[in-house]
Amino acid sequence: MKALYHRYFARAQDAVGAVYMPEEDLLHGIEEDLGIGPDTARKILKDMVYDRDATAGRVDASYFSLMREGEPDGRIVMRPHHFAIAEGLVNVLRVIAQRRPNTFLEQVSNEVGSAFVRRVKSAWEAEGFICQSEVSLREFDATLPDIDLLVISVEPTLGYMMFVCELKCPVPPRWAKDQLKVLNKDSVSKAFRQVEVLKRFIQTEDGMRFISRMLPKEGHPHFEGFVVGIEHLIITSDNAGMFFGAESTRVINFRTLERLLRRSDGDLALIQHVLRTYAKHADEALVTKMVEFQLSSLSVAYEAVTVSPLLEFPEGHWRGDPERQEMIDAFVADGMHPFDVFEHRPPDLVVVDHSRGGDKGGD
Repeated sequence: MKALYHRYFARAQDAVGAVYMPEEDLLHGIEEDLGIGPDTARKILKDMVYDRDATAGRVDASYFSLMREGEPDGRIVMRPHHFAIAEGLVNVLRVIAQRRPNTFLEQVSNEVGSAFVRRVKSAWEAEGFICQSEVSLREFDATLPDIDLLVISVEPTLGYMMFVCELKCPVPPRWAKDQLKVLNKDSVSKAFRQVEVLKRFIQTEDGMRFISRMLPKEGHPHFEGFVVGIEHLIITSDNAGMFFGAESTRVINFRTLERLLRRSDGDLALIQHVLRTYAKHADEALVTKMVEFQLSSLSVAYEAVTVSPLLEFPEGHWRGDPERQEMIDAFVADGMHPFDVFEHRPPDLVVVDHSRGGDKGGD
Protein backbone atom coordinates (compact mmCIF):
# COMPACT_ATOMS: atom_id res chain seq x y z
CA MET A 1 0.00 0.00 0.00
CA LYS A 2 2.86 2.35 0.80
CA ALA A 3 4.32 1.77 -2.66
CA LEU A 4 0.95 2.49 -4.28
CA TYR A 5 0.60 5.69 -2.25
CA HIS A 6 4.04 6.92 -3.31
CA ARG A 7 3.35 6.04 -6.93
CA TYR A 8 0.08 7.97 -7.20
CA PHE A 9 1.32 10.86 -5.05
CA ALA A 10 4.26 11.21 -7.43
CA ARG A 11 1.94 11.16 -10.43
CA ALA A 12 -0.22 13.91 -8.90
CA GLN A 13 2.86 16.03 -8.17
CA ASP A 14 4.46 15.30 -11.54
CA ALA A 15 7.51 14.01 -9.68
CA VAL A 16 9.64 10.88 -9.81
CA GLY A 17 7.77 8.26 -7.82
CA ALA A 18 10.64 6.48 -6.08
CA VAL A 19 9.92 4.77 -2.76
CA TYR A 20 12.38 5.48 0.09
CA MET A 21 12.88 3.02 2.96
CA PRO A 22 15.26 2.99 5.95
CA GLU A 23 17.55 -0.03 5.80
CA GLU A 24 16.73 -1.09 9.36
CA ASP A 25 13.02 -1.31 8.51
CA LEU A 26 13.78 -3.63 5.61
CA LEU A 27 16.09 -5.79 7.71
CA HIS A 28 13.49 -6.10 10.44
CA GLY A 29 10.87 -7.14 7.88
CA ILE A 30 13.16 -9.79 6.37
CA GLU A 31 14.00 -11.23 9.78
CA GLU A 32 10.38 -11.29 10.90
CA ASP A 33 8.79 -12.64 7.73
CA LEU A 34 11.45 -15.23 6.88
CA GLY A 35 12.47 -16.18 10.42
CA ILE A 36 16.19 -15.75 9.77
CA GLY A 37 18.96 -14.14 11.80
CA PRO A 38 20.09 -10.52 11.38
CA ASP A 39 23.48 -11.41 9.85
CA THR A 40 21.87 -13.55 7.15
CA ALA A 41 19.22 -10.89 6.50
CA ARG A 42 21.90 -8.25 6.08
CA LYS A 43 23.82 -10.41 3.57
CA ILE A 44 20.65 -11.02 1.56
CA LEU A 45 19.82 -7.33 1.44
CA LYS A 46 23.42 -6.51 0.53
CA ASP A 47 23.14 -8.67 -2.58
CA MET A 48 19.82 -7.14 -3.60
CA VAL A 49 20.85 -3.47 -3.29
CA TYR A 50 22.86 -1.58 -5.89
CA ASP A 51 25.59 0.33 -4.03
CA ARG A 52 29.26 1.27 -4.38
CA ASP A 53 30.37 -2.35 -4.11
CA ALA A 54 28.07 -3.28 -6.99
CA THR A 55 29.56 -0.43 -9.01
CA ALA A 56 33.05 -1.71 -8.28
CA GLY A 57 31.93 -5.20 -9.31
CA ARG A 58 30.71 -3.80 -12.64
CA VAL A 59 27.20 -5.15 -12.11
CA ASP A 60 24.51 -3.73 -14.41
CA ALA A 61 22.50 -1.20 -12.38
CA SER A 62 19.42 -1.59 -14.59
CA TYR A 63 18.76 -5.05 -13.12
CA PHE A 64 18.31 -3.77 -9.58
CA SER A 65 14.98 -2.82 -8.05
CA LEU A 66 16.69 -1.48 -4.90
CA MET A 67 19.46 1.13 -4.76
CA ARG A 68 21.27 2.87 -1.94
CA GLU A 69 20.94 6.62 -1.64
CA GLY A 70 24.31 8.34 -1.35
CA GLU A 71 26.51 7.21 1.54
CA PRO A 72 26.92 3.61 2.82
CA ASP A 73 24.32 4.23 5.54
CA GLY A 74 21.88 5.97 3.17
CA ARG A 75 18.26 5.02 2.65
CA ILE A 76 17.17 2.28 0.27
CA VAL A 77 15.40 3.54 -2.84
CA MET A 78 12.97 1.33 -4.80
CA ARG A 79 11.94 1.94 -8.39
CA PRO A 80 8.25 2.93 -8.32
CA HIS A 81 6.88 0.08 -10.45
CA HIS A 82 9.05 -2.74 -9.16
CA PHE A 83 6.82 -3.69 -6.27
CA ALA A 84 4.68 -5.45 -8.88
CA ILE A 85 5.23 -9.19 -8.54
CA ALA A 86 6.50 -9.84 -12.08
CA GLU A 87 9.03 -7.00 -12.19
CA GLY A 88 10.27 -7.47 -8.64
CA LEU A 89 10.74 -11.23 -8.68
CA VAL A 90 12.31 -11.32 -12.13
CA ASN A 91 14.78 -8.63 -11.11
CA VAL A 92 15.71 -10.57 -7.97
CA LEU A 93 16.50 -13.57 -10.17
CA ARG A 94 18.58 -11.41 -12.51
CA VAL A 95 20.58 -9.99 -9.62
CA ILE A 96 21.21 -13.42 -8.05
CA ALA A 97 22.32 -14.82 -11.41
CA GLN A 98 24.74 -11.90 -11.88
CA ARG A 99 26.21 -11.64 -8.39
CA ARG A 100 26.10 -15.30 -7.32
CA PRO A 101 26.10 -17.40 -10.52
CA ASN A 102 27.16 -20.62 -8.78
CA THR A 103 24.53 -20.20 -6.08
CA PHE A 104 21.92 -19.53 -8.76
CA LEU A 105 22.82 -22.71 -10.64
CA GLU A 106 23.01 -24.90 -7.54
CA GLN A 107 20.05 -23.65 -5.51
CA VAL A 108 17.72 -21.60 -7.70
CA SER A 109 17.85 -22.74 -11.31
CA ASN A 110 16.55 -26.29 -10.78
CA GLU A 111 13.74 -25.15 -8.48
CA VAL A 112 12.62 -22.51 -10.96
CA GLY A 113 12.79 -25.06 -13.79
CA SER A 114 10.69 -27.62 -11.90
CA ALA A 115 8.09 -24.99 -11.01
CA PHE A 116 7.99 -23.92 -14.65
CA VAL A 117 7.31 -27.50 -15.77
CA ARG A 118 4.51 -27.84 -13.20
CA ARG A 119 2.85 -24.65 -14.38
CA VAL A 120 2.94 -25.59 -18.06
CA LYS A 121 1.77 -29.11 -17.24
CA SER A 122 -1.24 -27.81 -15.29
CA ALA A 123 -2.23 -25.59 -18.25
CA TRP A 124 -2.43 -28.63 -20.55
CA GLU A 125 -4.18 -30.78 -17.95
CA ALA A 126 -6.83 -28.11 -17.38
CA GLU A 127 -7.97 -28.67 -20.98
CA GLY A 128 -8.21 -32.45 -20.61
CA PHE A 129 -4.80 -33.55 -21.89
CA ILE A 130 -2.82 -36.39 -20.30
CA CYS A 131 0.63 -35.24 -19.18
CA GLN A 132 3.83 -36.88 -17.97
CA SER A 133 6.61 -34.60 -16.76
CA GLU A 134 10.37 -35.05 -16.44
CA VAL A 135 10.35 -38.44 -18.16
CA SER A 136 13.74 -40.12 -17.92
CA LEU A 137 15.16 -42.07 -20.86
CA ARG A 138 18.31 -43.21 -19.08
CA GLU A 139 17.26 -46.86 -19.14
CA PHE A 140 17.66 -46.73 -22.93
CA ASP A 141 20.74 -44.53 -23.15
CA ALA A 142 22.44 -42.52 -20.41
CA THR A 143 23.25 -39.77 -22.91
CA LEU A 144 19.61 -39.10 -23.82
CA PRO A 145 18.02 -35.94 -22.41
CA ASP A 146 14.92 -36.22 -20.25
CA ILE A 147 11.60 -35.32 -21.82
CA ASP A 148 10.51 -32.27 -19.86
CA LEU A 149 6.83 -32.69 -20.69
CA LEU A 150 4.98 -35.33 -22.70
CA VAL A 151 1.44 -34.26 -23.63
CA ILE A 152 -0.99 -36.93 -24.87
CA SER A 153 -4.34 -36.23 -26.51
CA VAL A 154 -6.82 -39.08 -26.94
CA GLU A 155 -8.28 -38.63 -30.42
CA PRO A 156 -11.46 -40.77 -30.68
CA THR A 157 -11.38 -41.18 -34.47
CA LEU A 158 -7.61 -41.24 -34.97
CA GLY A 159 -5.76 -42.67 -31.98
CA TYR A 160 -3.42 -40.41 -30.08
CA MET A 161 -1.49 -37.21 -30.66
CA MET A 162 1.61 -36.47 -28.63
CA PHE A 163 3.55 -33.28 -28.04
CA VAL A 164 7.12 -33.96 -26.93
CA CYS A 165 7.92 -30.66 -25.20
CA GLU A 166 11.29 -29.20 -24.29
CA LEU A 167 10.98 -26.43 -21.70
CA LYS A 168 13.54 -23.66 -21.26
CA CYS A 169 13.10 -20.91 -18.67
CA PRO A 170 16.02 -18.47 -18.77
CA VAL A 171 15.50 -15.26 -16.82
CA PRO A 172 13.35 -13.04 -19.09
CA PRO A 173 15.40 -10.42 -20.97
CA ARG A 174 15.42 -6.70 -20.28
CA TRP A 175 17.67 -5.23 -22.97
CA ALA A 176 18.63 -6.25 -26.49
CA LYS A 177 21.84 -7.87 -25.25
CA ASP A 178 19.73 -10.02 -22.91
CA GLN A 179 17.64 -11.19 -25.86
CA LEU A 180 20.80 -12.50 -27.51
CA LYS A 181 21.51 -14.79 -24.55
CA VAL A 182 18.98 -17.31 -25.89
CA LEU A 183 21.68 -18.17 -28.45
CA ASN A 184 24.04 -19.34 -25.69
CA LYS A 185 24.75 -23.05 -25.89
CA ASP A 186 23.07 -23.68 -22.51
CA SER A 187 19.95 -21.61 -23.24
CA VAL A 188 17.03 -21.90 -25.68
CA SER A 189 19.31 -22.90 -28.56
CA LYS A 190 20.13 -26.08 -26.63
CA ALA A 191 16.50 -27.19 -26.91
CA PHE A 192 16.79 -27.58 -30.68
CA ARG A 193 19.75 -29.93 -30.31
CA GLN A 194 17.84 -31.93 -27.69
CA VAL A 195 14.82 -32.17 -29.99
CA GLU A 196 16.96 -33.63 -32.77
CA VAL A 197 18.35 -36.25 -30.38
CA LEU A 198 14.83 -37.19 -29.26
CA LYS A 199 13.58 -37.40 -32.85
CA ARG A 200 16.30 -39.90 -33.70
CA PHE A 201 15.61 -41.93 -30.57
CA ILE A 202 11.86 -42.16 -31.16
CA GLN A 203 12.49 -43.67 -34.61
CA THR A 204 14.44 -46.57 -33.08
CA GLU A 205 12.93 -49.81 -31.76
CA ASP A 206 13.57 -48.63 -28.19
CA GLY A 207 11.87 -45.37 -29.02
CA MET A 208 8.79 -47.12 -30.38
CA ARG A 209 8.61 -49.31 -27.29
CA PHE A 210 8.87 -46.21 -25.13
CA ILE A 211 6.04 -44.45 -27.00
CA SER A 212 3.88 -47.56 -26.73
CA ARG A 213 4.50 -47.71 -22.98
CA MET A 214 3.45 -44.09 -22.55
CA LEU A 215 -0.01 -44.66 -24.05
CA PRO A 216 -2.93 -44.94 -21.58
CA LYS A 217 -3.00 -48.42 -20.03
CA GLU A 218 -6.74 -48.82 -20.56
CA GLY A 219 -6.26 -48.75 -24.32
CA HIS A 220 -8.05 -46.74 -26.98
CA PRO A 221 -11.81 -46.38 -26.40
CA HIS A 222 -12.81 -47.50 -29.92
CA PHE A 223 -10.00 -49.20 -31.84
CA GLU A 224 -7.29 -51.80 -31.33
CA GLY A 225 -5.37 -50.38 -34.27
CA PHE A 226 -4.82 -46.65 -34.35
CA VAL A 227 -2.48 -43.83 -35.34
CA VAL A 228 -0.06 -42.09 -32.99
CA GLY A 229 1.06 -38.70 -34.24
CA ILE A 230 4.09 -37.03 -32.66
CA GLU A 231 5.07 -33.36 -32.76
CA HIS A 232 7.86 -31.54 -30.98
CA LEU A 233 7.40 -28.20 -29.27
CA ILE A 234 9.75 -25.86 -27.40
CA ILE A 235 8.12 -23.85 -24.61
CA THR A 236 10.04 -20.94 -23.08
CA SER A 237 9.71 -18.37 -20.34
CA ASP A 238 9.79 -15.51 -22.86
CA ASN A 239 11.17 -16.23 -26.33
CA ALA A 240 8.60 -17.00 -29.04
CA GLY A 241 11.04 -17.88 -31.79
CA MET A 242 13.16 -14.74 -32.24
CA PHE A 243 16.53 -15.69 -33.82
CA PHE A 244 15.19 -19.17 -34.64
CA GLY A 245 13.20 -18.51 -37.80
CA ALA A 246 15.17 -21.08 -39.77
CA GLU A 247 14.34 -23.89 -37.33
CA SER A 248 11.54 -26.35 -38.11
CA THR A 249 10.62 -26.99 -34.48
CA ARG A 250 8.05 -24.49 -33.23
CA VAL A 251 8.70 -22.23 -30.25
CA ILE A 252 6.13 -20.53 -28.04
CA ASN A 253 6.37 -18.75 -24.70
CA PHE A 254 4.31 -20.11 -21.84
CA ARG A 255 2.02 -17.09 -21.41
CA THR A 256 0.95 -17.22 -25.05
CA LEU A 257 0.51 -20.99 -24.77
CA GLU A 258 -1.69 -20.60 -21.69
CA ARG A 259 -3.92 -18.12 -23.54
CA LEU A 260 -4.14 -20.48 -26.50
CA LEU A 261 -5.03 -23.48 -24.33
CA ARG A 262 -7.74 -21.56 -22.48
CA ARG A 263 -9.31 -20.61 -25.81
CA SER A 264 -8.98 -24.07 -27.35
CA ASP A 265 -11.51 -26.12 -25.34
CA GLY A 266 -9.11 -29.01 -25.88
CA ASP A 267 -9.36 -28.78 -29.68
CA LEU A 268 -6.00 -30.13 -30.77
CA ALA A 269 -6.58 -29.22 -34.42
CA LEU A 270 -7.02 -25.58 -33.37
CA ILE A 271 -3.88 -25.70 -31.23
CA GLN A 272 -1.85 -27.18 -34.09
CA HIS A 273 -3.19 -24.60 -36.55
CA VAL A 274 -2.29 -21.67 -34.28
CA LEU A 275 1.20 -23.03 -33.61
CA ARG A 276 1.82 -23.41 -37.35
CA THR A 277 0.55 -19.94 -38.28
CA TYR A 278 1.48 -17.95 -35.16
CA ALA A 279 4.61 -16.31 -36.62
CA LYS A 280 2.69 -15.14 -39.70
CA HIS A 281 -0.18 -13.62 -37.69
CA ALA A 282 2.20 -12.04 -35.17
CA ASP A 283 4.09 -10.33 -38.00
CA GLU A 284 0.83 -9.12 -39.52
CA ALA A 285 -0.29 -7.61 -36.21
CA LEU A 286 2.98 -5.73 -35.70
CA VAL A 287 2.80 -2.07 -36.71
CA THR A 288 6.10 -0.23 -37.16
CA LYS A 289 7.18 3.16 -38.43
CA MET A 290 10.46 4.82 -39.34
CA VAL A 291 11.75 7.48 -36.95
CA GLU A 292 14.30 9.98 -38.22
CA PHE A 293 16.23 12.75 -36.52
CA GLN A 294 19.29 14.87 -37.15
CA LEU A 295 22.37 14.42 -34.98
CA SER A 296 24.84 17.15 -35.86
CA SER A 297 25.76 16.41 -39.45
CA LEU A 298 24.33 12.88 -39.33
CA SER A 299 20.81 11.82 -40.25
CA VAL A 300 19.72 8.92 -38.03
CA ALA A 301 16.81 6.65 -38.95
CA TYR A 302 15.49 3.56 -37.19
CA GLU A 303 12.39 1.40 -37.20
CA ALA A 304 10.20 1.63 -34.10
CA VAL A 305 7.24 -0.40 -32.88
CA THR A 306 3.98 1.52 -32.48
CA VAL A 307 0.71 0.63 -30.79
CA SER A 308 -0.44 -2.59 -32.45
CA PRO A 309 -3.76 -4.45 -32.32
CA LEU A 310 -4.02 -7.24 -29.79
CA LEU A 311 -3.44 -10.70 -31.21
CA GLU A 312 -6.25 -12.97 -30.04
CA PHE A 313 -6.87 -16.62 -30.83
CA PRO A 314 -10.12 -18.08 -32.18
CA GLU A 315 -12.30 -19.75 -29.58
CA GLY A 316 -12.53 -23.51 -29.91
CA HIS A 317 -15.58 -25.70 -29.32
CA TRP A 318 -14.61 -29.33 -28.98
CA ARG A 319 -14.84 -31.04 -25.62
CA GLY A 320 -17.92 -29.00 -24.74
CA ASP A 321 -19.60 -29.41 -28.14
CA PRO A 322 -22.90 -31.34 -27.70
CA GLU A 323 -22.52 -32.84 -31.20
CA ARG A 324 -19.03 -34.20 -30.52
CA GLN A 325 -20.16 -37.60 -29.25
CA GLU A 326 -22.67 -37.94 -32.09
CA MET A 327 -19.89 -37.42 -34.64
CA ILE A 328 -17.70 -40.02 -32.92
CA ASP A 329 -20.54 -42.56 -32.75
CA ALA A 330 -21.35 -42.01 -36.44
CA PHE A 331 -17.69 -42.51 -37.39
CA VAL A 332 -17.59 -45.88 -35.61
CA ALA A 333 -21.05 -46.98 -36.78
CA ASP A 334 -20.17 -46.30 -40.43
CA GLY A 335 -17.24 -48.70 -40.17
CA MET A 336 -14.61 -46.04 -40.60
CA HIS A 337 -11.13 -46.55 -39.16
CA PRO A 338 -8.15 -44.38 -38.11
CA PHE A 339 -6.06 -45.91 -40.89
CA ASP A 340 -8.43 -44.34 -43.42
CA VAL A 341 -6.43 -41.12 -43.01
CA PHE A 342 -3.73 -42.74 -45.14
CA GLU A 343 -4.70 -42.67 -48.80
CA HIS A 344 -1.42 -44.45 -49.41
CA ARG A 345 0.72 -46.06 -46.74
CA PRO A 346 3.69 -43.75 -45.98
CA PRO A 347 7.05 -45.49 -46.48
CA ASP A 348 8.15 -44.66 -42.92
CA LEU A 349 4.90 -45.80 -41.26
CA VAL A 350 5.52 -47.94 -38.19
CA VAL A 351 2.86 -50.29 -36.83
CA VAL A 352 3.07 -51.36 -33.20
CA ASP A 353 1.07 -54.50 -32.40
CA HIS A 354 -0.64 -54.16 -29.01
CA SER A 355 -2.69 -57.33 -29.38
CA ARG A 356 0.25 -59.48 -28.22
CA GLY A 357 0.23 -57.90 -24.79
CA GLY A 358 3.74 -56.58 -25.22
CA ASP A 359 5.35 -53.52 -26.69
CA LYS A 360 7.35 -55.00 -29.54
CA GLY A 361 7.27 -53.23 -32.84
CA GLY A 362 5.71 -54.89 -35.89
CA ASP A 363 6.08 -54.21 -39.59
